[in-house]
Amino acid sequence: MSYIVGLFMVLLLVGVVGVVVHPAPNYGVVSLVVAAGAGCGVLISFGGSFIGL
Repeated sequence: MSYIVGLFMVLLLVGVVGVVVHPAPNYGVVSLVVAAGAGCGVLISFGGSFIGL
């Protein structure tokens, strides 16, 4: 379980760095989606509820 949380945290960090650097708009969008998915995974891993809207 801790490996999954660590993986989500690394994906969140990589996604946020990808959004900040944004070498091209397409990669910025992909990294934003990765960061959002990893953030949801972190919330779910710690037992929090995620309401998208």
